Amino acid sequence: MANISFFDSIRYSDGIKEYRSNLSKYMLEPSVDNYSKLKNVQERSGLSIDICNTLISEEIQKPLDDILNKEKISKVELDYILKLTSTLNYSLLDRHKLEVRRKYSLWQIEDNNSLPVYKSGIVDLPLKKGEVVHFYENATLKKYKTKTTKLNFHGPVIRLRICKGFVYKLGSLNIDTKTSIHVENEDVGNFYITNKRVVFVGKKNNFSYYFPQIVKSELTDVGLVFQKENNANAKIVELSKYDLPLLILSRILND
Repeated sequence: MANISFFDSIRYSDGIKEYRSNLSKYMLEPSVDNYSKLKNVQERSGLSIDICNTLISEEIQKPLDDILNKEKISKVELDYILKLTSTLNYSLLDRHKLEVRRKYSLWQIEDNNSLPVYKSGIVDLPLKKGEVVHFYENATLKKYKTKTTKLNFHGPVIRLRICKGFVYKLGSLNIDTKTSIHVENEDVGNFYITNKRVVFVGKKNNFSYYFPQIVKSELTDVGLVFQKENNANAKIVELSKYDLPLLILSRILND
């Protein structure tokens, strides 16, 4: 029994090495033939699913990092990522999914001269007839808040006690006010750019501005600011990154 256990361990160890080798080949060329060889090694060596998943997690990181570190992700690179993660049953981290989507969208606009389009089933936003979504992301809605502070400036003051409980102040006493504007968080939700409007859908607050209604849109140090006609209250949207939404807005507004 001891000899069988020993030889089984040798076979298992050799199986891991062979699986890792075939896994590297599959990642270089994710063909049906290479995938069949990979599955054959797993079955012949009796490798558990947990062992295979561990090996996949180790080996898949480098080719994924090589692509994720690029400024843009092409259609060919996107298809490669989708094929690897699908056939090997590997899930990208949420932040990596966002990066893939963002960088592929940049490639679509700058290299393929087309805006990204998300189907209505992917985004949770009721669309008008002929409307499509070009961008969506988690966002924070902010607002400008005005604060007025009373400032008291005292000169020489003489206090004269008239009677119990009453004092008369004799001298200079100037009162002024100082007004300051700051930004505070108002809500969290999702921000969308469609071919017709910009939309924020939050837990408590929503806004929807059609492009002809917007008299000012700009990027400031606190976020994207949108000013609607006949409305003094600007809407401020804070996002994780601004390169993609600015590029999309520029294309829509200038076309």
